Amino acid sequence: MRNFLKTVCKHVLTLLVSYTLFFLFLILLFVSLGTFFEEESVKVSDETILVLDLAMGIPDSPVYASPIAVFHRSLTGLDSASLNLLAITKALERARDDDRIAGLFVHGSLRTDNYGSSFAALRETRDAILDFRESGKPVIAYMVTPSIRDYYVSSTAEMLFLDPSGLLKLNGLAAQMIFFGDAFTKYGIGVQVSQIGDYKSVGEIFTENRMSPQNRAQTQKVVDGIWTSVVGDIAVSRGLTPEQVRYAVRNTAIFKASQARDAGLVDAAAYLDEVLEKLKQVGEFDEDQETFRQVSLTSYFREGNSLLHRIAKEGKPIIAVVYAEGDIVTGEGKRNEVGGDRFARTLRRIRSDDDYKAVVLRVNSPGGGAVPSEMIEREVTLLAKEKPLVVSMGGYAASGGYWISSSAETIIAEAGTITGSIGVFGLYPNLEEIARRHGI
Repeated sequence: MRNFLKTVCKHVLTLLVSYTLFFLFLILLFVSLGTFFEEESVKVSDETILVLDLAMGIPDSPVYASPIAVFHRSLTGLDSASLNLLAITKALERARDDDRIAGLFVHGSLRTDNYGSSFAALRETRDAILDFRESGKPVIAYMVTPSIRDYYVSSTAEMLFLDPSGLLKLNGLAAQMIFFGDAFTKYGIGVQVSQIGDYKSVGEIFTENRMSPQNRAQTQKVVDGIWTSVVGDIAVSRGLTPEQVRYAVRNTAIFKASQARDAGLVDAAAYLDEVLEKLKQVGEFDEDQETFRQVSLTSYFREGNSLLHRIAKEGKPIIAVVYAEGDIVTGEGKRNEVGGDRFARTLRRIRSDDDYKAVVLRVNSPGGGAVPSEMIEREVTLLAKEKPLVVSMGGYAASGGYWISSSAETIIAEAGTITGSIGVFGLYPNLEEIARRHGI
């Protein structure tokens, strides 16, 4: 019996080792393939249309492709990688003066993963597209069922098309909160909240059944402010007045293609094949692809990014761009989190490195723990004493996100930035009642 068990264990161990080695081999193969495609030079010919697919989303911080994404791209040749806001705006700025680029085609629906595609980021994207238009190159956009965010970006196009079967939902903005106070009381769960600041309202979620007057007032002000900015930007892009846009929203809200055209919100109703025919007139016809000659914004950015890397290696002054995106947490933090220890260490490294001549701190965070926020703020203060430091606020720079920004020499926010929420709170659960009910 003992020999039998030894034999079984030996075979099982052999299988585990074999599968592990095979799995590691596959990972190395996929990464190698991905590297091969990554380094392959992008060839952009004359009369090429730059394609911005909004489906990738627009995060603030750089996006690192997962092994699965690299493998998919290696096998299919389809580039689904996302670009962050800075990469998008830099690529559009470069394309504006690139004689090979004949125009820009915008399509797709935005993702709002984590803190990406905020109205602050979308406004910067809009500004980059409008700057591209100043070169005289056409911008064409095609929509099917656009959200407000999709339309906000696409409305920058001089030729804006909505699919005849599509709907434009331009029904305003809203904010809502879920309150657990009554449920917790029902089940005997007590929550004690300690807070400083009349408008520090997060604790209400666990103790109340509705918004406090202060919370309702500040939430309404935020929603009104963002909506006013969005309406104003759309009005300018579409050659309308803000009052005309508001009137259309109040009276229709959800537009069929013909209604959107009559209201001046789009230029025409058109199917995708009709839009593609117009693009063929702008760019050169590509016989291999049997459509207009095109390059994705991601591929075009890679071509320019390789040039930037070569310039950086020449020893020219470097401005460090540091991203604080996500909740501020203790320790190293996970992906989409700002770990206090890790972030403070990064700032210390930049402070002691003479190659970095200045720093831009991009903050897109609703805040988090007081201790890690103070750790980061301390390093920001020390860094600001030695090198020029500018804070650029994204969609959120609230609570701890504002705290870590406060020591910068200059702080810049977008019209859509949600900031403030200055104060602190603590939550203390009290399980005595629910424990008593269950005999504990």
